[in-house]
Amino acid sequence: MGKCDDAVLEKTLKPLRERAGKVVESFYRYNLTETDKVVYQAHEWMTGMGALYVQEAVPEVATIFTTHATSIGRSIAGNNKPLYDYLFAYNGDQMAQELNMQSKHSIEKQTAHYVDCFTTVSEITNNECKELLDKPADVILMNGFEDDFVPKGGTFTGKRKRARTLMLNVANKLLGTNLGDDTLIVGTSGRYEFKNKGIDVFLESLNRLNRDKNLHKNVLAFINVPGWVGDPREDLQERLKSKKSFDTPLEVPFITHWLHNMTHDQVLDMLKYLGMGNRPEDKVKVIFVPCYLDGRDGIMNKDYYDILLGQDLSVYASYYEPWGYTPLESVAFHVPTITTDLAGFGLWVNSLKNQRGINDGVEVLRRSDYNYSEVADLLIIDIMMPKLDGIQAMIRIREKSNVPVILLTAKGEDSDKVLGLTVGADDYITKPFNPIEVSARVKSQLRRYMQLGGGTVRPDVIRVGGIELDDKEKRVMLDGELVALTPTEYEILKLLIQNPGQVFSPKEIYTRIWNDLPLGSENTVAVHIRHLREKLEINPAEPRYLKVVWGQGYKCEKQG
Repeated sequence: MGKCDDAVLEKTLKPLRERAGKVVESFYRYNLTETDKVVYQAHEWMTGMGALYVQEAVPEVATIFTTHATSIGRSIAGNNKPLYDYLFAYNGDQMAQELNMQSKHSIEKQTAHYVDCFTTVSEITNNECKELLDKPADVILMNGFEDDFVPKGGTFTGKRKRARTLMLNVANKLLGTNLGDDTLIVGTSGRYEFKNKGIDVFLESLNRLNRDKNLHKNVLAFINVPGWVGDPREDLQERLKSKKSFDTPLEVPFITHWLHNMTHDQVLDMLKYLGMGNRPEDKVKVIFVPCYLDGRDGIMNKDYYDILLGQDLSVYASYYEPWGYTPLESVAFHVPTITTDLAGFGLWVNSLKNQRGINDGVEVLRRSDYNYSEVADLLIIDIMMPKLDGIQAMIRIREKSNVPVILLTAKGEDSDKVLGLTVGADDYITKPFNPIEVSARVKSQLRRYMQLGGGTVRPDVIRVGGIELDDKEKRVMLDGELVALTPTEYEILKLLIQNPGQVFSPKEIYTRIWNDLPLGSENTVAVHIRHLREKLEINPAEPRYLKVVWGQGYKCEKQG
């Protein structure tokens, strides 16, 4: 902010600053002496005014300011602007003005500059501080917690069993199903930041898994994210009180509590958009628990930690996650977890690879501004299937695809494991599952995916006519000449050129590239296609490569 802006801010907020800091000043003056060494630590922007007051009024007290996420960085990401590719170019003050958050940003920035010591929680957040606050942290202090609240031994085993029984019972009563203990239970949780927390990617991956014809394993997914919750469902409560089994689902069979905004909720909207209705034939069922799990919600009636340990896997496909307590908590409760390298915790785990075994319980996915579609893939096959067994299915899949595959079976013979791996499975899990083992298998599966680029083998260099796309170097050539594309243009071209002849609707292109629901997507996609044609076509009005299929969408024309 400029000097004028800071002067106005100082005049306006000085009374608030004084009230926050005077408590500390009073305690120091009346209870301590100059020989006492005192440190005042302020967390997040809203405490910054107090820290600045103490810095000025009680210089004997050392001041530390810790930001867990820059307010402007979170706002940029939350407004669907690409944060990471353009972080070097963003001006924090300018973006604060654009996003109407000058006061928050100014307090945070001034505090970071003028306290005795400025800290943050991860390397990824420190990059934000350097670029958006014009002040790198003096020290990076990573988050953590004591794990003395994690149950041990037989207590843990008992709580895990009770948690799984509860989750399966809620699911069966809500859905009118009879899911057994061999069901794979996965979950995500955290604040309701739909894109930032990767809830969109989580739902997309579940949708793809559900549509895979080779899946013969029941998967139960919980979204434990507090929304604008109303009341617990009375119809579900009545069923939970009953010891009867039910074979018909309740109305709206994917939510445990009514919301105040049932028609405008992002999770419900995406479930509807994807066509996920928890039908009897669906192998993947999704349940949204939109309340704080404090033991008094009326449905689950258990604390979050007492439910977490019942999961087989947790997934946090975060786009913006300065640290990441949720995957750390999963590890503490022996639940293997998937996170991303855009989370501070994920970066820390990567730094510890091959040390202390931390990578045995955590898989870190590569995530960027534009790889939403890549992160969402998952394939699980049970070896014991009624028609085509898992081995034969694996052979057929490997004829056409390198999609990551885990084989599941109740068998434990070494010969079955060797055969499954020989025909192309990434790895093998024997039921009942060991959480650490599941994590190791997930690691192998996702490694294959990230190396080979998904369901089909894709070369780094793709050529269609005179267009050459080098995905390793992120470079596009046209007839031997370099073409300058924006990141969005590049990703659209990559999608089309990797699938020559396949028609993609504007909604599908928008969903894959922008990582958002395709509301009003047609014009946005059309503009980017026009720009691509202007850069790649001799005559944009008569394109050779990027064709429109009227009423359906766009495709890259196959070249003879």
